[in-house]
Amino acid sequence: MWPGAPVCRRAAARAAPSRRVANSATSPLNVLLLGGLSAVFGDPVVAAGVLYVGTCVAVVGGLLGLGRATGLGYRVAVLGGPLLIASPLLVSTVGLETMLVVAALPYLVWACVRGDAVMAGLTAGVLLWLRLDMVVFATVLVLATPALWRRLYVVAALAVAVVAPWLVFSWFTLGSAVPDTLVIKSGTSRGAGLIGLIGRYGEPYTWAVGGIFVVSGVGLLSAATWAWWHRHISADTPVGPALVAAGAAYFGVIWSLDVPSFFWYYAPTLVALALAATLGLAALSAVATARVARAAAVTVGAGLLVTTAIPWWHGVTTKTPLREMPMHGNFALPGQYEKIGRELGAIVGDAPVRSAGEVGALVYFCDCTITDRFSDRARVAERIEDARDDSWLYELNYLLLDTRALDPIKPRYRLDWQPGPDTSSRGWDTTGIFRGRGHYELLTKRSR
Repeated sequence: MWPGAPVCRRAAARAAPSRRVANSATSPLNVLLLGGLSAVFGDPVVAAGVLYVGTCVAVVGGLLGLGRATGLGYRVAVLGGPLLIASPLLVSTVGLETMLVVAALPYLVWACVRGDAVMAGLTAGVLLWLRLDMVVFATVLVLATPALWRRLYVVAALAVAVVAPWLVFSWFTLGSAVPDTLVIKSGTSRGAGLIGLIGRYGEPYTWAVGGIFVVSGVGLLSAATWAWWHRHISADTPVGPALVAAGAAYFGVIWSLDVPSFFWYYAPTLVALALAATLGLAALSAVATARVARAAAVTVGAGLLVTTAIPWWHGVTTKTPLREMPMHGNFALPGQYEKIGRELGAIVGDAPVRSAGEVGALVYFCDCTITDRFSDRARVAERIEDARDDSWLYELNYLLLDTRALDPIKPRYRLDWQPGPDTSSRGWDTTGIFRGRGHYELLTKRSR
């Protein structure tokens, strides 16, 4: 599970009111779902597992519906289900909102193929509640559907009706409609977003990243040959090219925001290309197609499934039992974070600790206060004010927030990460994919 995910689980497990308010959850709907399930099951870990399994079931349901709407039947789910559910990149986002977005996208495509304005509007609203930047994806798909053009007002009205209540609540209660993550993360990648998936993850996860590009390549080819295979599906919408265009538009927005090259930011574009590949191969594998085309489609489809499975085979044969995600870039391994968190909690008690960069798994196992820019809004007050000065949209977003009234958390300790092994016997050794061997040190705030 990605280190940011336990923050949602820990927040869901705590019901006590706090005088401090933060608005740093990129996906409020994900947090609400985790919180609700935690209340039902009494365990946030179980809640995350139940939500993930339910999400995978929803993915298959959406693919089956899309198969019926396009006349391609079960083949869409047979190929698309494993490509999405077993994708090393997507599996590595357990606990985040990514798989919920993945689950919603087939339903939006299904609605567009049917020309169903009500279903399209409701699904688009859910996508926006999951991630506001998905407005780009939804807009491209809807505008590429001629059957929806005369009912665009219905789509827009229903989408707004789904997401607006939360935005209004967040604006009045949390001080902004759009989470602070937009201010915190924008402009921090130094242009690495365009090639980040290769440059950052290509070497440590060669098979996983290679498989992603193979699937994406087939998706691009599927869209390019739409004019050839679209006669085999029951859809007036140019669904293949529309999916690729939506994925490209989303990637363009993420790139223009210059956010860090975390792998989950590439997920919606990957899903779009995987769906395009699935539809093209499912269409060419129909009985009505030529034998050569059908054989080629089945062969390519099987090759994509094997490519997706190779990283899992490599993991099982070298690291059984699997104790970490197929892809990650953490400072430490999950077991190390568990050990550090539990021992850290025993040392600091209720005293706040300033983080060294990563928080999620530590704060979950520590059950203590670890501060960073996401939990201590006062630390981003200057960036919020700069954003207000640069854009009237930011000014509107933070209209009800008085940054002068923000009370910063005063940590008594701070965690520092240093390269190399711990020689003091008072720290914790770590093993990271990108940073290599290092260690955490716990220092008092006055220490240097």
